[in-house]
Amino acid sequence: MPSHRSAESPAVRVVVPAPPAPREPHPFPVVATIAPVVVSLAMWAVTRSPFALMFAAFGPVMAIAGYVDAGLGGRRRYRTASRSFATAMRDAEDDVARAHDDERRRRWTEHPAPSSIVEAGRTDVRWRMAADAASRVSIGAGAAPSALVIDGGGPPDAKVSHDSERLRRAASIVDDVPVLIDTRRGVGIIGPLAIGRAVARGLLVQLAHASAPDVLEVSALPDTGWESFIDLPHAVRRPGASSTAASTVSVEERSANAGGSVTAADLRIVIAPSVADLPATCTEIVECRSPRSLVWRRADSPERVEVVPDLVSVPDATRFSAAMVSDAESLGLALRTTEPPERLRFDELPRATAQPGGPPAVAIGATTDGPFMVDLVKDGPHAVIGGTTGSGKSELLITWVLALAASTSPAHLSLLLFDFKGGATFAEVADLPHVTGLVTDLDEGTADRALASLRAELRQRERILHEAGVRDVRDARPGSPARLVIVVDEFAAMIESFPDLHAVFVDLAARGRSLGVHLVLCTQRPAAAVRDGVLANCDIRISLRVNNPGDSMAVVGTSDAASLPPTKPGRVVASLGGRPAVVAQIAESVAADVLATARASSGTTARRPWLDPLPARIDLGALVEPEDGFVVGLLDLPAEQSQPAAVYRPQVDGHLLVLGSAGRGSSTLLSVLAAQHPSGWSVLRVPFDLEEAWDAVSEIATRARAGAEAASDDRLLVLVDDLDLLLSRWGDDYGRAARGELVEILRSGPASGIHLVLAAHRATADVLALTDLVGSTIRLGSASKHEHVLSGADSSSYRADRRPGSGVWRGSELQVAWVEPDDDGTARRSATTPMVRLDHGLTMIVSRRPADRARWARDQGTADVILLGAPGHGTLRIDEVSDPARSTVIVGDLDAWQQQWALLTALRTTATVVVEDASAGEFRSLTRQSGLPPWITPASGRAWLMRPGQPIARVRFEAIRRPEGTAGRARSRRDAAVTSGARS
Repeated sequence: MPSHRSAESPAVRVVVPAPPAPREPHPFPVVATIAPVVVSLAMWAVTRSPFALMFAAFGPVMAIAGYVDAGLGGRRRYRTASRSFATAMRDAEDDVARAHDDERRRRWTEHPAPSSIVEAGRTDVRWRMAADAASRVSIGAGAAPSALVIDGGGPPDAKVSHDSERLRRAASIVDDVPVLIDTRRGVGIIGPLAIGRAVARGLLVQLAHASAPDVLEVSALPDTGWESFIDLPHAVRRPGASSTAASTVSVEERSANAGGSVTAADLRIVIAPSVADLPATCTEIVECRSPRSLVWRRADSPERVEVVPDLVSVPDATRFSAAMVSDAESLGLALRTTEPPERLRFDELPRATAQPGGPPAVAIGATTDGPFMVDLVKDGPHAVIGGTTGSGKSELLITWVLALAASTSPAHLSLLLFDFKGGATFAEVADLPHVTGLVTDLDEGTADRALASLRAELRQRERILHEAGVRDVRDARPGSPARLVIVVDEFAAMIESFPDLHAVFVDLAARGRSLGVHLVLCTQRPAAAVRDGVLANCDIRISLRVNNPGDSMAVVGTSDAASLPPTKPGRVVASLGGRPAVVAQIAESVAADVLATARASSGTTARRPWLDPLPARIDLGALVEPEDGFVVGLLDLPAEQSQPAAVYRPQVDGHLLVLGSAGRGSSTLLSVLAAQHPSGWSVLRVPFDLEEAWDAVSEIATRARAGAEAASDDRLLVLVDDLDLLLSRWGDDYGRAARGELVEILRSGPASGIHLVLAAHRATADVLALTDLVGSTIRLGSASKHEHVLSGADSSSYRADRRPGSGVWRGSELQVAWVEPDDDGTARRSATTPMVRLDHGLTMIVSRRPADRARWARDQGTADVILLGAPGHGTLRIDEVSDPARSTVIVGDLDAWQQQWALLTALRTTATVVVEDASAGEFRSLTRQSGLPPWITPASGRAWLMRPGQPIARVRFEAIRRPEGTAGRARSRRDAAVTSGARS
């Protein structure tokens, strides 16, 4: 495995006992056993004595006994030696364990774990390590080659026991020791970002703990996620400053395929998603698998080491940095620098006291010499702020707004906020009593109002100063008028969206000092966005971090802002009133600061330079109804800083046309008019029922034709809703006739005291034909800009986000009032269609259901009922049906009457004619009437009734009753007889 043994680990020796020698084999004494037998046998052969044979048996017995005794003795000696060896092995294992414990303690003492460092704040080796040892840091606990030396165990060529070999292996590796890597070789940490950061924090803690601030300097840290180390005494204090430390360390975070070079430093730590994203200078590779598992390897070695990591959290890192600062200060090692504080809270700023005639000089941050004070009156009158994304522009504006509000009463200071980043910047301070308005890029209508309101504000301030006989607001009475500070975030975006505003801001910049109006303009590149007409009057120049020296030079006259560190948002380079630029740190505010400022100023409000936009709902009861007209709602006149009632005076304004898509409030507007009863006026709302609407229009047109002779003191306002739908539903003939009647009313109605209010969803050809006769038009929301322009409106007045009731009238914004609608939403006429009644004499009925109508006539008790087209029926003569003494009903369909054309021609001028289920053209063809009859809804059961000398009327039939029983059959026979007599 890669070696990570401590460079100064001393050698410790442990003697391993030699294993007992194996028992030597004892061969059986064959010769000693056979020799006595041979000798005995020889003696027996010579002596023939039996005692010689006994000696032959005694020899083998003695040999065997000796063999057995030798084996038993060797076994006893081996067991004794084995017990001695086991005892010696246990002693050796204890020696190895003790040696490993000593070695483990020594290693952890030489290289303390990050967790023990942050827990204690410091250890005995703090800032006392040699340079070569200080660069070696621990990534966690794991196994490592031991410095223990093993002696003994027998000669090298001897056969050792398994226990001896196991002890040798165990003694060669020590576990739970710091796994050291050399940061001089470049450390690459790969894996999840959260774990990688925790590992890297541990490495940085060890490096800062090992070397003093004058030996090691942290030259670079990532922009975010490393705020816990910004107060570390080892951290670089000034961008671009030369380092006096012996060595430097940098920490860098890389995203996938980010590329780029590593920051130049002696010790390098790089965090990346994978090995491919690491720079080539990183040879120590640490792979983060989980919070409990790391794998370390070197780029030039295939060996891998499993490690249990020692992670450092953000709070632990913060606590460690504070301990290091304390130690550095006590030892005189704290960096002496000309830089402002790293971080500053708003509640740490000194509070300014109000000054007569304007806002005071307020502290918004700190420099090396004390509070950073900005005076809009003396240093200004206007300010321009530059800075790239993430540099702290929004935080600066919030702090400045809070500082002004906390030190000045709303009676002496008004704040107008323009936020062209969606409204997020000033959302938390929008409720301060000093804030008179918030304009965002999400509301084009509000921005348009701002243009007119700012111009009106300048005119009003000029008038006030003129009436006071002074030229400058400082010479006027205190607080009259109050100072107005206009704060704009993303000025370039505002001017791009509303170019007309730039001329207003040029005027404000030129005359703002004398009128008490101050501009605070913030944008990413002021030199490109703020034109010379405004920039020349901005003597307060503040630049946060910018991307290139040119932008810095254009704002503050020096390139220092381009060198500000990205890790320190709120760091600024500022030039006030033409004085040399200084470096400052802007204070940070929290919600509690806003709440405290608002609470301190409660009870007073600032004078608003314009009114709030019109509300979405205006109750009619809250508006005063004029005596000479009808109130419609409220008008928005920002150029006059007023919102008067929108009053419709028919005799002055003429007829009124209301255009608006469905759901945009045209019906509500008519309801508002219908709910009012000015003196001398009555209101008629034309029903939407086609028959009733036709009757109403015809009746009003007849009254209009009468002219001034029929005029009375009671004037009439006629309300027609959904005009385009009415005309289309009436069809070509009736729609054309109705349009002619409306034209007559529009032309002749005023002389008779009649005025029309026409409401339509779309500007159709029929509606546009009436616009020349209409005095004024209210345009509510349209479905599209194309439709809005087709209605004759200016395209600039179109707004896609119009809410219901919002519109334009007489070139001004209008919000229609709201009234609780009636039950049916219209004042419908109570008259009902009369029933058909058969008079004495001759009645002609034309119907597509002649048999049913003949039956109906019989049910009415008519003496004679003639059904044209019956089988065997011939042509009728006039003398057969014109008996004045009898009631006669002739029923037939269109074809039957056409066949009886001579009879039809003779009778239609003298008889009562009822036409059912026929079109207007068929009616006129039958009756030879040139005009249109009253409108009848198709398939409604209604019919036209024409009597000689009388106008055509609309009637309806009763339901048909079917004859039943004997009486019914008798009546049928009687009807048949009458019909037969008529034929003869």
